[in-house]
Amino acid sequence: MLFGKRELIIINDLKRLAELRNVLEANNIPYQVRTDSSVRTRTRGHSSGALGVDLSRANLHKIYVHKNDLDKAKHLIRSSC
Repeated sequence: MLFGKRELIIINDLKRLAELRNVLEANNIPYQVRTDSSVRTRTRGHSSGALGVDLSRANLHKIYVHKNDLDKAKHLIRSSC
């Protein structure tokens, strides 16, 4: 866990990630994004393991906000759906 931060949401959609970042920025809520790759896409310069995989959804993106902003951020992202 990041110091003083709480996990807001985990998503795998880059378009939705951009939307949520815009909402948080518009409301002056600082955030951090951590990305975990769920698919190996390159090995020694060669593509591998990505055939048939939608690479725009191949990673998990975790958005963290300060614990004091968590309730407001949850409300904002629910409203943005």
